[in-house]
Amino acid sequence: MLMEDRSIVALVRSPADLERACQELAGLLSAFRRRGGSAAMTGCLLGIWMDERGGVELPPVLELGESAEATRPARIVEATGVSGIWMMYFLEAPPRTVSRTDLLGALVRASVRGGGDPALCHFIPVFARDRQSGSVQDEMQRLERCHPGLLLAPLHQDPHTGVLDWPPESRLLSVSSPQRASLH
Repeated sequence: MLMEDRSIVALVRSPADLERACQELAGLLSAFRRRGGSAAMTGCLLGIWMDERGGVELPPVLELGESAEATRPARIVEATGVSGIWMMYFLEAPPRTVSRTDLLGALVRASVRGGGDPALCHFIPVFARDRQSGSVQDEMQRLERCHPGLLLAPLHQDPHTGVLDWPPESRLLSVSSPQRASLH
């Protein structure tokens, strides 16, 4: 597959590790892009999954799809990270067909199958910095409708350098209550 045919998802152990993980992920993605990294090492970062139970492992194949009745496989072809703190997984599936909604459905199913409680998990969507804010808000609304209570405020990534914009301390605000009302 070509470089642009890779999708990336990151898992972070806990809210306490999120800032460190984002800085290290951004540095790694930036280095891959500067070096013209291999096909498996560049691509589209779709989001960050945070499991408050401390898990950073995924099964070798994710079942993409909003519901368990309509899934398709996405194979994890490589993983890298700081063991036990964060991991970045490279999916073998074109990013145009791996939506954040399908990915979030797969992450929820993987959590349940692993004995987890999705209520203890959060998803931080990552969008290209140059993406239109209306488009981001539309997708955030779609994600919240499909998976209520799992979203945190999005991050933005420079599509050329891979650098993630780290916002102020409000990072851990969930898309609920006042924020959720502004989405509708």
